[in-house]
Amino acid sequence: MSFRIPETKFLHVSAAAVRASRAPTRRKIKENLGIVAGQELPRRGRCTHYAKSYRWFRFSCCSKVYACDRCHDEKESHPNEHANRMICGYCSREQNYAPETCHFCRASMVARRGHGFWEGGKDPRKYKRRPGTKVGGS
Repeated sequence: MSFRIPETKFLHVSAAAVRASRAPTRRKIKENLGIVAGQELPRRGRCTHYAKSYRWFRFSCCSKVYACDRCHDEKESHPNEHANRMICGYCSREQNYAPETCHFCRASMVARRGHGFWEGGKDPRKYKRRPGTKVGGS
C-alpha cells in the first residue's frame, strides 16, 4: 500500500510568536519571616497556646506560617486546613511535617517525648483497656 502527498507546506514560526503563546507563570509571593536558617526561631517556635511545641506550621489553606492552629484561626478569617510543612524551632529550616524530630538537626519537636501535648488522632488515655473489660465494649 502506498499513498501520495500532493504538496508540502512549511510554516515559519518566529521566536517572538513562541514567547507570546506561552501563558505567564504565576510566582508565589515569598513571605518574609525574618528568620535565618541555622538560627533558632523566636521563643524556639513556641506560642501562648502550646508551650511545648518547638516549631511553626505552614498551613496549606493560605500558605502562611503560624505557630499553631489557634494562632492561625485568630488572625485569618477562613477555617484552617492540615499543615503539611513545618519550620524547626531550633534550626529554622522548612521541611515536610514530622511529628517527632527535625530532619536536619535531629532536635525533638515536642518537649519530653511522649509526655507533651496531644497532637491529634485517637487519645490513648481514652482507649486504654481497663481490667475486667472486654475488647470493643465497656
